Amino acid sequence: MWYNKYIIIETFKLINLLGEKSMNKKRTYKQLTKSMNLNDFNRLCKKVAEQYATSEERFSISYFSDMFNITKSAANNMIEYAIVNDLIEDYIVFKIRDKAVANQRLKCRGAGSSSEVKYARLYARRCKNIASLMPEKYVKEITLDFALNREVTKQTIATYYGISTKTLDFVLVRAIEKNIADDTTVDMIEARSIMNASTECGVTDAIHNYFNGLRKKREENKNGISL
Repeated sequence: MWYNKYIIIETFKLINLLGEKSMNKKRTYKQLTKSMNLNDFNRLCKKVAEQYATSEERFSISYFSDMFNITKSAANNMIEYAIVNDLIEDYIVFKIRDKAVANQRLKCRGAGSSSEVKYARLYARRCKNIASLMPEKYVKEITLDFALNREVTKQTIATYYGISTKTLDFVLVRAIEKNIADDTTVDMIEARSIMNASTECGVTDAIHNYFNGLRKKREENKNGISL
Protein backbone atom coordinates (compact mmCIF):
# COMPACT_ATOMS: atom_id res chain seq x y z
CA MET A 1 0.00 0.00 0.00
CA TRP A 2 1.10 3.60 -0.61
CA TYR A 3 1.15 4.46 3.08
CA ASN A 4 3.63 1.64 3.80
CA LYS A 5 6.04 3.19 1.33
CA TYR A 6 5.47 6.58 2.91
CA ILE A 7 6.12 5.17 6.37
CA ILE A 8 9.40 3.59 5.26
CA ILE A 9 10.62 6.85 3.71
CA GLU A 10 9.70 8.86 6.79
CA THR A 11 11.32 6.30 9.06
CA PHE A 12 14.67 6.65 7.31
CA LYS A 13 14.42 10.41 7.76
CA LEU A 14 14.01 9.93 11.48
CA ILE A 15 16.87 7.45 11.91
CA ASN A 16 19.41 10.26 12.05
CA LEU A 17 17.20 12.09 14.49
CA LEU A 18 17.18 9.16 16.88
CA GLY A 19 20.87 8.45 16.39
CA GLU A 20 22.46 5.42 14.79
CA LYS A 21 23.63 4.00 18.11
CA SER A 22 20.07 3.97 19.42
CA MET A 23 19.23 1.32 16.82
CA ASN A 24 20.90 -1.27 19.03
CA LYS A 25 18.45 -0.75 21.87
CA LYS A 26 14.98 0.71 21.98
CA ARG A 27 14.80 4.09 23.66
CA THR A 28 12.51 4.90 26.52
CA TYR A 29 10.31 7.98 26.74
CA LYS A 30 12.59 9.45 29.39
CA GLN A 31 15.68 8.94 27.23
CA LEU A 32 14.03 10.65 24.29
CA THR A 33 12.99 13.69 26.32
CA LYS A 34 16.53 14.07 27.64
CA SER A 35 18.38 13.53 24.35
CA MET A 36 16.19 15.58 21.98
CA ASN A 37 15.37 19.28 21.86
CA LEU A 38 11.71 20.19 22.28
CA ASN A 39 11.02 20.91 18.61
CA ASP A 40 12.48 17.59 17.46
CA PHE A 41 10.70 15.70 20.22
CA ASN A 42 7.37 17.31 19.32
CA ARG A 43 7.91 16.51 15.66
CA LEU A 44 8.62 12.87 16.46
CA CYS A 45 5.58 12.56 18.75
CA LYS A 46 3.41 14.05 16.01
CA LYS A 47 4.84 11.60 13.48
CA VAL A 48 4.26 8.56 15.68
CA ALA A 49 0.70 9.63 16.50
CA GLU A 50 -0.26 10.41 12.90
CA GLN A 51 1.20 7.21 11.48
CA TYR A 52 -0.45 5.08 14.16
CA ALA A 53 -3.80 6.79 13.50
CA THR A 54 -3.73 6.50 9.71
CA SER A 55 -2.49 2.91 9.51
CA GLU A 56 -4.65 -0.21 9.35
CA GLU A 57 -5.87 -1.79 12.58
CA ARG A 58 -3.40 -4.67 12.20
CA PHE A 59 -0.51 -2.23 12.72
CA SER A 60 -0.40 -2.13 16.50
CA ILE A 61 1.79 -0.16 18.92
CA SER A 62 4.36 -2.96 18.70
CA TYR A 63 4.77 -2.30 14.98
CA PHE A 64 5.56 1.39 15.56
CA SER A 65 7.76 0.53 18.52
CA ASP A 66 9.95 -1.49 16.15
CA MET A 67 9.77 1.11 13.40
CA PHE A 68 10.96 4.02 15.52
CA ASN A 69 13.21 1.99 17.84
CA ILE A 70 11.29 3.06 20.91
CA THR A 71 9.68 1.01 23.65
CA LYS A 72 5.95 0.31 23.48
CA SER A 73 5.50 2.40 26.61
CA ALA A 74 7.33 5.28 24.92
CA ALA A 75 5.12 4.99 21.84
CA ASN A 76 1.97 5.14 23.97
CA ASN A 77 3.29 8.08 26.00
CA MET A 78 4.28 9.96 22.85
CA ILE A 79 0.82 9.52 21.36
CA GLU A 80 -0.78 10.77 24.57
CA TYR A 81 1.64 13.71 24.64
CA ALA A 82 0.72 14.62 21.05
CA ILE A 83 -2.97 14.58 21.95
CA VAL A 84 -2.78 16.61 25.16
CA ASN A 85 -0.39 19.21 23.73
CA ASP A 86 -2.40 19.82 20.55
CA LEU A 87 0.30 18.58 18.17
CA ILE A 88 -2.25 16.78 15.98
CA GLU A 89 -5.65 17.63 14.52
CA ASP A 90 -8.88 16.60 16.23
CA TYR A 91 -9.72 14.06 13.53
CA ILE A 92 -6.38 12.34 14.16
CA VAL A 93 -7.21 12.15 17.86
CA PHE A 94 -10.52 10.47 17.05
CA LYS A 95 -8.82 8.03 14.67
CA ILE A 96 -6.40 7.06 17.44
CA ARG A 97 -9.30 6.57 19.85
CA ASP A 98 -11.28 4.48 17.38
CA LYS A 99 -8.29 2.31 16.58
CA ALA A 100 -7.49 1.74 20.26
CA VAL A 101 -11.12 0.79 20.96
CA ALA A 102 -11.23 -1.56 17.95
CA ASN A 103 -7.99 -3.28 18.97
CA GLN A 104 -9.23 -3.71 22.52
CA ARG A 105 -12.44 -5.28 21.24
CA LEU A 106 -10.46 -7.69 19.07
CA LYS A 107 -8.68 -8.94 22.16
CA CYS A 108 -11.86 -9.27 24.21
CA ARG A 109 -15.42 -9.26 22.89
CA GLY A 110 -17.49 -6.51 24.46
CA ALA A 111 -14.42 -4.59 25.62
CA GLY A 112 -13.41 -1.09 24.53
CA SER A 113 -15.08 1.04 27.18
CA SER A 114 -11.83 1.59 29.10
CA SER A 115 -10.16 2.93 25.95
CA GLU A 116 -13.11 5.23 25.33
CA VAL A 117 -12.85 6.61 28.87
CA LYS A 118 -9.08 7.00 28.57
CA TYR A 119 -9.27 9.02 25.34
CA ALA A 120 -12.20 11.09 26.58
CA ARG A 121 -9.99 12.16 29.50
CA LEU A 122 -7.03 12.87 27.24
CA TYR A 123 -9.24 14.92 24.92
CA ALA A 124 -10.59 16.90 27.87
CA ARG A 125 -7.02 17.66 29.01
CA ARG A 126 -6.18 18.73 25.46
CA CYS A 127 -9.15 21.12 25.29
CA LYS A 128 -8.41 22.54 28.74
CA ASN A 129 -4.80 23.20 27.70
CA ILE A 130 -5.91 24.98 24.53
CA ALA A 131 -8.31 27.16 26.52
CA SER A 132 -5.71 27.95 29.20
CA LEU A 133 -3.15 29.09 26.63
CA MET A 134 -5.57 31.28 24.67
CA PRO A 135 -4.89 35.05 24.99
CA GLU A 136 -7.32 36.77 27.34
CA LYS A 137 -8.62 39.12 24.65
CA TYR A 138 -9.82 36.12 22.59
CA VAL A 139 -11.30 34.45 25.66
CA LYS A 140 -13.25 37.64 26.35
CA GLU A 141 -14.35 37.99 22.72
CA ILE A 142 -15.55 34.40 22.43
CA THR A 143 -17.34 34.52 25.77
CA LEU A 144 -19.17 37.74 24.95
CA ASP A 145 -20.13 36.43 21.51
CA PHE A 146 -21.53 33.28 23.13
CA ALA A 147 -23.48 35.28 25.72
CA LEU A 148 -24.99 37.79 23.26
CA ASN A 149 -26.00 35.32 20.55
CA ARG A 150 -28.37 33.00 22.36
CA GLU A 151 -29.99 31.73 19.16
CA VAL A 152 -26.65 30.66 17.64
CA THR A 153 -25.68 27.10 18.56
CA LYS A 154 -22.59 26.32 20.58
CA GLN A 155 -21.29 24.23 17.66
CA THR A 156 -21.64 27.16 15.25
CA ILE A 157 -19.78 29.53 17.57
CA ALA A 158 -17.03 26.97 18.22
CA THR A 159 -16.61 26.33 14.49
CA TYR A 160 -16.46 30.06 13.77
CA TYR A 161 -13.51 30.42 16.17
CA GLY A 162 -11.83 27.23 15.00
CA ILE A 163 -12.16 25.35 18.27
CA SER A 164 -14.14 22.34 19.49
CA THR A 165 -17.26 22.65 21.62
CA LYS A 166 -15.32 21.01 24.46
CA THR A 167 -12.66 23.71 24.22
CA LEU A 168 -15.40 26.34 24.17
CA ASP A 169 -16.72 24.95 27.45
CA PHE A 170 -13.30 25.41 29.04
CA VAL A 171 -12.98 28.90 27.56
CA LEU A 172 -16.27 29.89 29.21
CA VAL A 173 -15.24 28.40 32.55
CA ARG A 174 -11.92 30.24 32.41
CA ALA A 175 -13.63 33.51 31.53
CA ILE A 176 -16.00 33.19 34.47
CA GLU A 177 -13.60 31.87 37.12
CA LYS A 178 -10.74 34.21 36.21
CA ASN A 179 -12.96 37.32 36.01
CA ILE A 180 -12.22 37.86 32.33
CA ALA A 181 -15.96 38.21 31.70
CA ASP A 182 -17.99 40.77 33.66
CA ASP A 183 -20.94 39.91 35.91
CA THR A 184 -23.53 40.79 33.28
CA THR A 185 -21.94 38.44 30.76
CA VAL A 186 -21.90 35.63 33.34
CA ASP A 187 -25.61 36.17 34.04
CA MET A 188 -26.33 36.04 30.29
CA ILE A 189 -24.43 32.77 29.92
CA GLU A 190 -26.37 31.22 32.78
CA ALA A 191 -29.65 32.42 31.27
CA ARG A 192 -28.66 30.93 27.92
CA SER A 193 -27.84 27.61 29.58
CA ILE A 194 -31.24 27.50 31.27
CA MET A 195 -33.01 28.46 28.02
CA ASN A 196 -31.34 25.59 26.14
CA ALA A 197 -31.60 23.05 28.95
CA SER A 198 -33.88 20.05 29.19
CA THR A 199 -37.29 20.60 30.78
CA GLU A 200 -36.74 17.60 33.06
CA CYS A 201 -37.28 18.19 36.75
CA GLY A 202 -34.20 19.41 38.61
CA VAL A 203 -32.18 20.49 35.57
CA THR A 204 -32.60 24.22 36.21
CA ASP A 205 -31.56 23.79 39.83
CA ALA A 206 -28.49 21.83 38.71
CA ILE A 207 -27.52 24.68 36.36
CA HIS A 208 -27.95 27.24 39.15
CA ASN A 209 -25.77 25.13 41.44
CA TYR A 210 -23.12 24.78 38.73
CA PHE A 211 -22.95 28.54 38.15
CA ASN A 212 -22.95 29.21 41.88
CA GLY A 213 -19.83 27.06 42.07
CA LEU A 214 -18.22 29.05 39.25
CA ARG A 215 -19.15 32.33 40.96
CA LYS A 216 -17.57 31.10 44.19
CA LYS A 217 -14.32 30.41 42.33
CA ARG A 218 -14.68 33.78 40.62
CA GLU A 219 -14.99 35.58 43.96
CA GLU A 220 -12.04 33.68 45.44
CA ASN A 221 -9.87 34.67 42.49
CA LYS A 222 -11.04 38.28 42.72
CA ASN A 223 -10.02 38.39 46.35
CA GLY A 224 -6.74 36.63 45.73
CA ILE A 225 -7.66 33.57 47.76
CA SER A 226 -6.68 31.19 44.96
CA LEU A 227 -4.81 31.45 41.68
